[in-house]
Amino acid sequence: MNEPNLNTDIPGWTTDEFLDTPTDDLSEQEALAFLHGITRMQAMLDGARLNAIHRFATLRAGDPRVPGFLAAELKMTRAKAGGDLALAHTLHTRLPRTRQALATGNLDLARARQIDRATTPLTDEQARHVDERILPQACDQNPRQLYDLLRRTIIEADPDGARKRTEARREQRGVNLQPDKGEMWWLHAYLPAEDAIAIDSLIDFVGQQTRTPGDRRTWNQCRADALRDLIIGTHRDRVQTRSYLTDNATDVLGLDDLPRRSTRLRPPARRPHPRTHRRAPNRLARRPHRPA
Repeated sequence: MNEPNLNTDIPGWTTDEFLDTPTDDLSEQEALAFLHGITRMQAMLDGARLNAIHRFATLRAGDPRVPGFLAAELKMTRAKAGGDLALAHTLHTRLPRTRQALATGNLDLARARQIDRATTPLTDEQARHVDERILPQACDQNPRQLYDLLRRTIIEADPDGARKRTEARREQRGVNLQPDKGEMWWLHAYLPAEDAIAIDSLIDFVGQQTRTPGDRRTWNQCRADALRDLIIGTHRDRVQTRSYLTDNATDVLGLDDLPRRSTRLRPPARRPHPRTHRRAPNRLARRPHRPA
């Protein structure tokens, strides 16, 4: 079989040509061309797959068993089938240009899903407006660039809704702790953008100030130590470490020896001030008997 010309226009390639191309013999430029071609072909196949899913759902309109049937037939979870059905419906009703870009291989499935997620809070009319404005520019952007483009366009299309959604997200700010391996933990903070950026800049500043010549710590280690010192600082005596040892069930049964240990900081129990602490009266104590 003749090898395909890797400089040809990508839509002219067939699936058989991609599968039969001897990739071990490709040069650097040919490998890049092949990757571009097969990525575009994959996008076209994903578009055709979603079109078929939408057609199947249309033929079975009103049948609540469609997600379960697709999940069973295509060997996927019901959640995955439901997500594909929802995306296929959205592409046909709210994002026609995104659907066209996917079908022609100019936009991959991951970025199509990104556009779908970003426009979910919008009305159908607003979603179609965003869809019209971002394409074809979105086809040449990476996910981060596309995120910025979507954010600007959505604010333009729905300024009041964007402000309300921002306020709602601010209400969800918080900090949580997540255990990891080897007595290490993750400390996550969900904050407004201006606060997160200010804290990150402060961590950089303190990390630079505490770094000395010959310091063997990595920059990430310096930043981690700076965050620790900024939060704990002179309050280290107000927290204490408690270690909790948890054995696996197989270790308890004597099948292996895989103990797991976790360390967590907690504030010590409050102690009453000696001047304010008073012993509660014993209401059950008997009063001394007084003669009449």
